[in-house]
Amino acid sequence: MLKLLKTIMRAGTATVKYPFAPLEVSPGFRGKPDLMPSQCIACGACACACPANALTIQTDDQQNSRTWQLYLGRCIYCGRCEEVCPTRAIQLTNNFELTVTNKADLYTRATFHLQRCSRCERPFAPQKT
Repeated sequence: MLKLLKTIMRAGTATVKYPFAPLEVSPGFRGKPDLMPSQCIACGACACACPANALTIQTDDQQNSRTWQLYLGRCIYCGRCEEVCPTRAIQLTNNFELTVTNKADLYTRATFHLQRCSRCERPFAPQKT
């Protein structure tokens, strides 16, 4: 028993007084997904790969736009969206403090205006500005 007590005293404090002291996250931590709209090609690979259906992509032919939406309430932070993105437009951040008072703050949206095919007039790719 004394040996255990000596070991504990030598080890010191094992916890951090969070939130009063900053908490360091380990390398490779999977936090909130962040979209860089300038790199996104709105292909929908991330939405297809998301096992929790937290990511959705909807195309509106009347508005000639495609809307990318992430709902953090469903996200399980698995990192599949980051893995499958061909342009690396989605990056997982170290941000883990995601408490909000309004449910609407859990949504992240980006809207892309689409180019149309010259032959069939169907939307196929986002316009880059």
